[in-house]
Amino acid sequence: MVEQLIAAERRSRRVCWRCGRPLTDPASINAGIGPICRRLDNRLLARLLPVDLEAATRAYHSIDPLTLDAVVVGAFETVGEALKSGQDKKDWRIEVRQVEWILSFGQTEENALALMNVVRALGYIGIVNVWLHEATTAVVRVFFKDGHLYFDAQSYWTGQKAIREISGWVWSPEEKLWSVPADQADKFFLAIASYYPNNEGLEAAVEQARAYNQNQENVAEATSAVAIGKIPLSIGSILEDFGSFLVVHAPYNSSFIEKIKALPSTDRRWNADRKEWEIMGRHRDEIMALIGTYFPEVF
Repeated sequence: MVEQLIAAERRSRRVCWRCGRPLTDPASINAGIGPICRRLDNRLLARLLPVDLEAATRAYHSIDPLTLDAVVVGAFETVGEALKSGQDKKDWRIEVRQVEWILSFGQTEENALALMNVVRALGYIGIVNVWLHEATTAVVRVFFKDGHLYFDAQSYWTGQKAIREISGWVWSPEEKLWSVPADQADKFFLAIASYYPNNEGLEAAVEQARAYNQNQENVAEATSAVAIGKIPLSIGSILEDFGSFLVVHAPYNSSFIEKIKALPSTDRRWNADRKEWEIMGRHRDEIMALIGTYFPEVF
C-alpha cells in the first residue's frame, strides 16, 4: 500500500525520487535528482550486495516499453543493453542513475516497482529503500568493539524492526547505541546496508567482526582438542584477554562454572553458540585465581 501511494503521487509531477521534492532548476531537472540528494551519491550508490543479473533482466523485461513516456525510452533501452552484455560488470551506478532519472518523470505503479526491482537485483538495496521511504539518509556511525557491532542510528521504524530480528540485539539508552554480537555480522550487514545506507564504517566493522569470529572458531577448535587430550592444556587455551573483556573456554568443571555464575550477572554472559563465557575485564584477577584453583596444570 505504501509503495502504491508513493508511486501514484510521483506520477503526477517531476520529482526527486529520494526526497519527493519537485525538481525546479534546470540542473536538477536534467539530472532527475535535487542538489542536496546528489551529495549523498557516494554512499547511497554503493553496491553492497551480490548482483543477480538474471533477476534484474527478468524485472526489466516485465516492462512494456509502449507504456513508457517517449522521452525516457532511450534511457530505458540503454539500461537493457547494459543488462544484456553485463555478465562480468561490477559497477552499475550509471544504470542506477538512469533508472532514477526515468523514475523522476513519474511511472505507473507496475513500471515503477519493476524498475526498482532491477536496481534491487543489481545489489543497490539501500537506494531502493530510500526511494520507498523505508531507509533513512541520516549519517550513521558503525564500529566494532569487544566482540560486538555497534551503531548510533536515530529512531527509524524499518531499521529498528530489522535490528530487533537479529539474535542478541541490545539497545543502550545511556549511550544511545544499538549492538549485536559479532556472530550476527552477516545479518547486521544486510540490515544496515538496507535501511541505513548513509553509514560510516560498515564494511570495516563487519570485516573486524568476521575476523573475530574466525579467531573464536580457531580457539574453540583448540579447546576441543585440549578436552580430548590431543594437545596439552595451557593458559592460552583457556583464557583470552581482550583488555576490556575476557573470554573463558575451559574444559567442563561444574565447580568452576558455579564460581563464574557467582559474578554479577551484568558482568558475565554465556555464549551458547561458541560454548564460552564472556566476562568484564575488571574480574581478571578473580578469573586467573579460579583457573589456578581448578586447572593448576596450566601454570
